Amino acid sequence: MKRVAFLVSMLILSLTISAQDLYYMYGKQRIPLQAKENSLVLMVHNTDGIFDLINELGKYGEIHYELSKTDGFVSIEIPHEEVFNNVISIASNSSLVKTYSPAFICEDFTLPSYCIGEVITKLASGKTRAQLDSVVESLGYSIKNDDKFVKEQFIVSVNKKDGNKTIEAANLLFETGLFEFAEPNFLVNDAFNTSDPLFQYQWGLKNTGQNGGIEGVDINAEPAWDITTGSANIVVAVVDNGVQIRSS
Repeated sequence: MKRVAFLVSMLILSLTISAQDLYYMYGKQRIPLQAKENSLVLMVHNTDGIFDLINELGKYGEIHYELSKTDGFVSIEIPHEEVFNNVISIASNSSLVKTYSPAFICEDFTLPSYCIGEVITKLASGKTRAQLDSVVESLGYSIKNDDKFVKEQFIVSVNKKDGNKTIEAANLLFETGLFEFAEPNFLVNDAFNTSDPLFQYQWGLKNTGQNGGIEGVDINAEPAWDITTGSANIVVAVVDNGVQIRSS
């Protein structure tokens, strides 16, 4: 038992020491991460008092913020390192803040992505839910929910504010040998902002109730753009037989 505790302690220490060498494992593939420490996202428990928090963050120097289209997130750009450190200190001590994370970039996603305190896991073949529960409890995490569509896949809540701890948690879980993969659940915040001046009139894309319509009755284009804006490698063909203009 002492040997197991020693090995776990050494693993945690090695992850802490190598904080600059950020990565997570997806199967046998090592995914390197680069942190952009002038960009930060805060996930808050609720939006009440969010502007008081922003004003407090701005006391120490220049910041630029944007409230996300996803409720409960605020993205912050911080030009100066000393201000960044003060913002981290305030966020870590604020009861309003659930998690905070710098922007991460890697080859798989070039858009800035942020940790939200969760790890997506899938049990390896032959491993059991009981083993999962035991490991998660021993590390001080909790199981948020299981995936209803993918068998043996679970979301684990890290219960830590610091987004870097989510990276560490993903690696700790993967190193147990219980999982096929354990990867941070990343948020891609406002991946697409259209500059089309007529976008406000496109109720089918974003219905705000313009022209007497019903707010929210649309195709949810913006959340879809936050996932992907398409690819030049995808070819779309539209086959149309025409319209009978005299049809009654």
